[in-house]
Amino acid sequence: METIDKGYFKNFTDIPNIDKDWIGVQKVMLTLTEDFLRCVFGYDLYKKIVAEDPADASTNYGKLLYGTEWELSDIDYKWDGLFNTKKVGPLSDYIFYEYTKDNWIISGNSGAVKPVTELSQISGEDFKLMTVHNRMEKQIQKLYDYMYNSELYDDFTYPYVFLHLNSVGF
Repeated sequence: METIDKGYFKNFTDIPNIDKDWIGVQKVMLTLTEDFLRCVFGYDLYKKIVAEDPADASTNYGKLLYGTEWELSDIDYKWDGLFNTKKVGPLSDYIFYEYTKDNWIISGNSGAVKPVTELSQISGEDFKLMTVHNRMEKQIQKLYDYMYNSELYDDFTYPYVFLHLNSVGF
């Protein structure tokens, strides 16, 4: 199955020193990708997707991974997929969120920064993590909207519970 590349971790979801730490990031990514797919699709659908290993975006499972467009009541909708040319998706947001909260302690306007000296000014990472998490939630909701309205996944039960984060803990 395809995995995401370094291109997904630029701009807002920048991981500092990703080139230097890429091997370590990749190891974490493999585990987090499996966790994400199981969580979002449930174990039964996850097994089917892994068994088929869809490289073709036109198959039912390929549409889940690579995105698709659909129409409902004369309105066009789009699911961008987990892997796409925009290099933004809920899987990469999930990996950034989990990796950052475990490995980086400072986040600023220029990205996440790991302090090296005692003169570093510490700022909270909460806002960036909250924003990335909530963006992931919205993208998963689009995925579920597609799955529900496409009628291709009638036997699917929605295992993921949405928890929209905010800065005050509600």
